[in-house]
Amino acid sequence: SVSYHIYDMEPYKRKLSWIPNNHYSTVASVMRLVVHEILPNDMKEALILDTDMLVLDDISPIVEAFKETNESVLFGMTENMSPWYTNSGSWPARDIFNALTVTYPNIVVQLPCEYNVQLGAITEPWKCLTNDRNVKITHFNSHDKLALRTKYVAHFAKLHLEYQSMDGYALRLRQRCENDTANTTYFTDLPEMDEKNDKLSASKNATYRTHLYFNGFNAANSSDNATLVAQLPADQLAVVNQILKIWKGPVSAAIYCSDADLPSLPMEYFIKYIRFFQNHFPIEYLRNVAIDGTNTKYAYIMDYELFSPRGI
Repeated sequence: SVSYHIYDMEPYKRKLSWIPNNHYSTVASVMRLVVHEILPNDMKEALILDTDMLVLDDISPIVEAFKETNESVLFGMTENMSPWYTNSGSWPARDIFNALTVTYPNIVVQLPCEYNVQLGAITEPWKCLTNDRNVKITHFNSHDKLALRTKYVAHFAKLHLEYQSMDGYALRLRQRCENDTANTTYFTDLPEMDEKNDKLSASKNATYRTHLYFNGFNAANSSDNATLVAQLPADQLAVVNQILKIWKGPVSAAIYCSDADLPSLPMEYFIKYIRFFQNHFPIEYLRNVAIDGTNTKYAYIMDYELFSPRGI
């Protein structure tokens, strides 16, 4: 299972404020020095990844590299592929790590460069690898990130867009594996098709990914007699705003959208979210979900295509 926790950095900034630092991420660039204090005591290992990194392959060998060392090793580092500070006369923003490793070389293990292929303004990734086949992690370590105009960033930015466009639909497109019996469909289990009502039959056997109030909901008794019920696509949310300016009673709306649409949904409303697949929108299912969310005596069912602010 996967879980996530958010920690407040403010209490730890004072411990690091003495370190000279001109990095654009300021004190966050050296926060890893106190990560052992931030994480729970029973946490024995930590893999720290910057938010501008793109993981492209199995990175478990990083953990395995530590298992082959002794207890004196505290962290692992890859070689810097940037000549930015060569003969510049100034220390890198995070040269405190280099100072530690020079003074105590037994505390660090050097990791292969493919685990941090840097894609900054003047980095030299070809000194690490000649192709992208064995790249494990790319690092867009520049101010411009994905917008930096170099051929290396342009190449790997395409992979980032592939990740970005992935949503719940990808879970249905599982790769067929030779030993994956769970993904096997036997012909005897296939439902018979009704030639006259093939769409209706397919809809009956479909399971829709439905999230009821994915942004939270606190049920409250309403003194109103009627709830306005609607179903609509995410690109028609402006209709909801018009409705709420006029309709003062409760509203139960089912919205069908993709995962990529979620950030555009208004968080001030309690929303039922139905994930659609391809171009099939189950209108009746959406309407029934919205109706189930009502707790008033009557439901006023409205199609968003027919909405008119007059006479509602």
